[in-house]
Amino acid sequence: MSVHKIALPDRAMSRLRPPYASVLDLIGQTPVVELSKFDIGKCRLFIKLESQNPGGSIKDRIALSMIADAEKQGKLKRGGTIVEATAGNTGLGLAQVGIPKGYRIILVVPDKMSREKIQHLRALGAEVRMTRSDVGKGHAEYYQDMAEKIAAELPGAFYANQFANPANPDAHETTTGPEIYSQLDGDVDAVVVGVGSGGTLTGLGRYFAKISPKTEMILADPVGSVLAPLIKTGKMQEAGSWT
Repeated sequence: MSVHKIALPDRAMSRLRPPYASVLDLIGQTPVVELSKFDIGKCRLFIKLESQNPGGSIKDRIALSMIADAEKQGKLKRGGTIVEATAGNTGLGLAQVGIPKGYRIILVVPDKMSREKIQHLRALGAEVRMTRSDVGKGHAEYYQDMAEKIAAELPGAFYANQFANPANPDAHETTTGPEIYSQLDGDVDAVVVGVGSGGTLTGLGRYFAKISPKTEMILADPVGSVLAPLIKTGKMQEAGSWT
């Protein structure tokens, strides 16, 4: 039986690397693509494909960072449990990183989240605790309050708490920011991001403030979010639909 060898072009070969030791080694170093088919005026527009992380989102970065930091500080020990309140992607990242390390993963998820995300979390081996999405912070069934309570009552548990964990923005200050700066040859006029926990905006803002003060940080806030009204009026409004 003859085997036909296919000669790949040099450009394709330059993107190939030796096999990775772990899927976790695929987190970060995501590609940047220039968009040229849009009317963008005089500027050049680039997107960073965080969907190319193995878990499918930028949250893989913070999952890796938060678990590594907890291990370093002794907050998470062998056989321990990671508890988190999540709308999905951070939970996927934590399951992807934590379960191969032998950790139990408990995720508290609002009941408005998609069935597909919940099935995905369970398929990875995470335990999913559903809770109400019609209550606010301070209520016992609010997803963050419930996750914190579970972690406090469970021996050996670590509450990841992406919303207040310094390892979240640190992941972007030390990886995402330097990658963008390098990939765009140090010429970055503005970075546009959305906000969930605030970690991406905070980490990138810190990095570019130090390395490229000219770079503006811009928040793209969807209708129904509370951030734009909060910044403009100083008042917290009721959030819109999660779906």
